[in-house]
Amino acid sequence: MNYKKRYIALNSVGCFLDKVSGYTFAMLDNVDSPYGDSPNEEDDGNYDLSVHLDDCSDEWFDSLSKEDIKSINDFYKFDYITDKDKLKVAVNREKHGDIIFFYEGIITEKQAFKLQLEYGKHPHGYGLFSFKVVDGISSWNCMNCCD
Repeated sequence: MNYKKRYIALNSVGCFLDKVSGYTFAMLDNVDSPYGDSPNEEDDGNYDLSVHLDDCSDEWFDSLSKEDIKSINDFYKFDYITDKDKLKVAVNREKHGDIIFFYEGIITEKQAFKLQLEYGKHPHGYGLFSFKVVDGISSWNCMNCCD
């Protein structure tokens, strides 16, 4: 694989992502890859100085720009990468009404769980029901109250 195609530059967090291994490497001296201008394509990186995406913190993911999130999503489908601007919520204000979530895009039920949690309605208390994806829109609902 051509090394320039192997890495994604994530400028918002100051690192490169190796699309093959899933490891991130710090950007040094404005080079095109973690290995400088002449990387060894057989080398999988210096793992002593790298962090795998599975081990990156929530703060790291929250620091990603929309462009970097899109770049990562082009190659990986992670549970924790979503664009909150695409979330729309309809609330039924009756005591035992429900809340309907609409996400403009295809996500997993686990991603819906996280979005609902971030909205302040923990699925373990308010439930998460009727998750579905139709015509590129993900939707689900939960209860308006947890009593």
